[in-house]
Amino acid sequence: MLPLVVLAAAVICFKSGQALLPCERSGLCSIGKTAPYVGNVDSSTGLHAALEARSYRREVILMATDSEQLLPVRQAVHNLLRLGLEHVLLMSASGPDCVRVAGAVPSAGCVWLDFELPVFGADSAAVPIAAPMWHNRYRLACRAVRLRYNTFIVDTDTIFFDDPYVYFKSPPFADFTIINQPEVLYNQDDYVNEVRPNGGVLYIQNAAPDGPAAWLLSEVTDRLLRWIEDGFNTTRHTHDVLTWCNYMDQDGLRDAISSVMMGRIFFASAMRDCRVPEWVQQHGPEYDDINFAILRHMGEGPGEAFVKSEHVQLPPVMQPAAGGEQQVLIRHFAMRQPAYEPWNASYGPYLYPRRRGVLSKQWLSQLTEDCGGCALWPDPEDPSPAVVAAARATPPERYLLAPPFLLGNWFSRGRFGHWNRALSPQGPQQVVGHLHYIPDTDTIVSKSVARMAAGQFDWLLAAATPAAGPGLGGGGSNLYLLMRGSRTTSMAPSLATSYAAGGGALGGGGGSCGGGGGALQAGSPHLVAYHPQLLADLAAAGSWRDYSALLVALATAAEAMGRVPVWPDMPCSAGWIADRGPEHASMLPLDIRTEWVPYGRRRNRLMCCWHMLLHEACVAGGRGMLSLEFAHWMAGARLQYPVEPGAHNTVGTLAPGTAAGSQQHAGGGGSSSYSVAAGRTASDAAKGQQGRPVPLPSGISASAAAAMSRELSWWGQQQAASEGAALAAATSETETAAEPTEDAPSSGGADEARGLAGVSTGVSMGDGSSSGSGSTMDDVGRAMGAQWRKRFQVYSVAREEVMLAWGIRATFAHRVLYLRYPINVTFAPGTDAAWALSNTLNECRATNPAAIEESIANKPHYNTTPTDLWVDYVPAAIGGPGGAIRPSAAIPGYNVPEHHVESASSSGGSSSGATDSSHESGSGNAKDMRIASGETVQQQPVVPIPVERRRRHR
Repeated sequence: MLPLVVLAAAVICFKSGQALLPCERSGLCSIGKTAPYVGNVDSSTGLHAALEARSYRREVILMATDSEQLLPVRQAVHNLLRLGLEHVLLMSASGPDCVRVAGAVPSAGCVWLDFELPVFGADSAAVPIAAPMWHNRYRLACRAVRLRYNTFIVDTDTIFFDDPYVYFKSPPFADFTIINQPEVLYNQDDYVNEVRPNGGVLYIQNAAPDGPAAWLLSEVTDRLLRWIEDGFNTTRHTHDVLTWCNYMDQDGLRDAISSVMMGRIFFASAMRDCRVPEWVQQHGPEYDDINFAILRHMGEGPGEAFVKSEHVQLPPVMQPAAGGEQQVLIRHFAMRQPAYEPWNASYGPYLYPRRRGVLSKQWLSQLTEDCGGCALWPDPEDPSPAVVAAARATPPERYLLAPPFLLGNWFSRGRFGHWNRALSPQGPQQVVGHLHYIPDTDTIVSKSVARMAAGQFDWLLAAATPAAGPGLGGGGSNLYLLMRGSRTTSMAPSLATSYAAGGGALGGGGGSCGGGGGALQAGSPHLVAYHPQLLADLAAAGSWRDYSALLVALATAAEAMGRVPVWPDMPCSAGWIADRGPEHASMLPLDIRTEWVPYGRRRNRLMCCWHMLLHEACVAGGRGMLSLEFAHWMAGARLQYPVEPGAHNTVGTLAPGTAAGSQQHAGGGGSSSYSVAAGRTASDAAKGQQGRPVPLPSGISASAAAAMSRELSWWGQQQAASEGAALAAATSETETAAEPTEDAPSSGGADEARGLAGVSTGVSMGDGSSSGSGSTMDDVGRAMGAQWRKRFQVYSVAREEVMLAWGIRATFAHRVLYLRYPINVTFAPGTDAAWALSNTLNECRATNPAAIEESIANKPHYNTTPTDLWVDYVPAAIGGPGGAIRPSAAIPGYNVPEHHVESASSSGGSSSGATDSSHESGSGNAKDMRIASGETVQQQPVVPIPVERRRRHR
C-alpha cells in the first residue's frame, strides 16, 4: 500500500508553475506540520508530549548534540528542511544546554534526560566524553520504538542528498525493519565482505514493541548498565575487557547485533575487539581459539551462515542515486529473538553478572511504564521451557546493511566523486552521506570542508552561527575557519598587531578570535594569494615536497605582509595526484590519491584540497584561508572592493629591464606574461626546435589557467615517455653539463621567469637570449624532453623590504594582494617574528615536511611515483616602481639565512649536489624546507651563499 503510494508520488508531474519538494515523492513532507518542544523526557508523560510534537505520521529523526558546536547540527537540520523534512527531535545533555540548542535550531526543539551514567573513580577516566550522550540517545530511541514510532538515528555530520523515505518505504527496502549504515571505511567494494555496522546512521521502521529490533536497542543500553552496576568486576577485573571499548556506541551495537543474529546472548565484539592488549599478548593461542570459534559460529566469509548477499532490482526512481544501476548487491539477515542456551566456553567467558542490579531493573520497568504496561520480550536468560519456546516463536524481523549508495561515508564514497554533481549530472550518487572518517585531519575542519566540496555547506548559516565552545573564544562567527580560535595555536603576534592597527581586535574578549568584531569577525580579512597565472605554473609541481615548499614560501610572505595566506589547491589531474593520468581524475570513480578532497563544477577541471591543510593550526586564528572559502569570499567581496587580480593589487612582479620583465610591466602586473608550453614534444625538443610560448589571456581564471597548464603538461609527458631510456640518459647527462657554477653571473629576470615557467636557467626561449651555461641547443632540447622534470624559482627576499613595500600599513586599502612570483621571506634570526613564523610552520602539518612524512609513510597512499623536481631559491631585492623583484647579491642574515650549510664535496664548480641555506640560525623556515628536499641536515662549515642556489627534490 504505502510502497505503491510512494512510487506513484514519485512519477507525479510538476504542477504548472509549482516545483515539488523532494519529500512529496514519499508523502512525508513535515515542514510546517510539527510543533516546537523543549522539555525533559525522563518521564513517560514528557516522552509522549515530545514525540507527539516533533513527529509526523509516527516518523521521527533523532539527533544528539550540544551547544558547544552548533554549526554541524544547524547544517544538518537545514539540510533536511530543504527537502521538506522537519520532524527532527534534538537531544542534548541538560536543560540549560537544550535551551541554547533550541534557540539556535528553533525548527527542531530539544529534549534531555536527567539520567547520568554512575561512573566514578578510576573508571571515569576511561569514559569517552560523548559516551553519556550516546547512551541516552539509545535509551530515547528504544523508548520511541517501543511506542511504535519509526525512528531514524543520525549523527549531525550527515548530508541528506535526497529524501531517504523514498527509498526506505519502497521495495526492495520497505520490508527491512532495521536499515543500518555498514562500517565500510576505505572503499565501497569492501561492502561485499562487511558485517559490521556503523552507529551513526540507523533507521528502524515497523518494529514490534516486543520483537528483536526493540530488544536490540534495549540491549545496547541494558548491557552497559549491567556492567556498571557490577562495578566492571565481571568484565574488566575478571576477564580483562576494556571498559572504554564497551562504552562506545558502535561496540555495544555490534555486540547486540551478534545476539539477534545468533538468536542467543552473545559477546562477539567484546571478545574479539575489547580484550586488553596485555591479555592478548599473554594469551595469544587462547585469544585466537576464541576468535576462530566466533568466526565459525557467525559464519563470516565464504559460506556465511547468517548474513546473506543477493542482487535486487531497483525501481527507476532509485537508479540515478545508484549510478544508473538497475540491480545492486545487498547484505542482510533475519533477526531472531534471543532465547536461552547454555553458554559454550569456546566463545570466551560469559560476561553478564549472575543477577540484575538496580539500574538494569529500573530500565526494564521504564520500558514497560512508557507504553502503559505493555509486555516485554521473553527473557533470554530464563531457561524455562515455556519462556524459551515463546522466544523462539517470536516472529523474526529483517536487518539490512545498507548498500553504499543508500547510506555511505565520505571516505568510501565522497572522495571517489560520488557526491559531486559535476561527475553525475542526474544528481549525486548518494542518498544519505556520513562524513564520519577523513584521516589525518582535524575533524572540525575537515568535515566542514567536505560539506563545502559536496556543495552542501550553508554559508549564511555559518555566518550566523557563533564560534563558541571550549578554547574557541566567545563571539565571532563560523563563516570561515580562520575566524575560529584554536585550542593549540594562536595567531602570530605580528599578524594580530597588524589587524589591531587596522581596527580589528583579534585578541580581545575570549580567545584569539574573541571579542568586539573586527576584520576577521566582519568576514573581510586582508589576504595574500598566488596570482591565477602563477597557480597555472604551480600545477606542474610534481610531488608533495614541492607543493609544501611553495606553501612555506607563501606563509613567510603572509607573515611579513601581516596578511592571511590563501592556501592554493591543486588540479586533481596533476600527475602526482592522479597517478594514472588526468582522464582518471574526471570520471567515476575518481582515481586520485587518498589524501585529497576533490571538488569543482566541471568534470575536467576538478580541484583537490590537501588533507594536510585541514588542521586548525593551518587555518584557525588567522593562520590561513582555504581556496574553497576564498571562492565564496570573492563572490561577496567583489561587490564591495576591487579584489579581482589586476595591476592595482598584483605584487611580486619582475622589475623592468629584461625581456620578460619589460613585457610583464607593460602588461600591468603580469596579466599578459607568458607560460612556456610544457607540452613540447620530446621529438621536437630532441631536434633542437625552439618551444613556442603559450600566452595566457588577460584575466584568465585560476581554474582555466590550471587546466591549460595541466593538459599541456600531461600531453608533453606522454610524448616524452615514448622516447625511452636513451633520451632519459641524455637528459641526465645534459642537465649535469648545464649545472651553473658558483661564480657564474645571474642571467637576470628573464632567466628567472623562464625557470618559473618550467624551463631550466640558460635555456634559449626563442627571443634572442642564449644560455649562460655553454650548453648547445641540442643539449637543451634533450633536457626539455623529459617533461616530468620541472623547476620553480622562488625569490629569497628580506622581511624588511616586504613590509615596506607590501605590508598591511602600506596596502590596507587592498583586501587581497596577488603574488605574481613566489617569494620566500627571510626573517632576522632570533627575533620574535622569526620564532612566531617557525612555530606557525612547525604546527601546520602542510608546512612541516617531517610531519607530512610521518603522516603518509607506510600507508597505501604514500607517494611512490618517482620525481625529479627542483625549487631554486634566488637572492633578490624589492624596489623600484611598485616594489618589483630584482636580482640581488646574497646578504646572509638579510635576504638569505645567516649561515649556509654546504658539504666540502659540493663547493667546487658545480652546484648539482649543493644544499640550500639552513635555518639552523633560527630564521624560522629553511630547516623545514631542507627536510622537504629529502636531505639530512648536518652542521657543516659556514660558507658564503652563491647568487643562485639549486635544490633538488626527490
